[in-house]
Amino acid sequence: MLNSVGGPSNVTCLTRFATRLCFELVDRAKADLP
Repeated sequence: MLNSVGGPSNVTCLTRFATRLCFELVDRAKADLP
């Protein structure tokens, strides 16, 4: 990743997106369980 002026904020945004995606996948897995 490039180290630009908005680096930290970009990392935080990516982390939030990844966390949301992980929770979504977990919820789908739980829904698929019997």
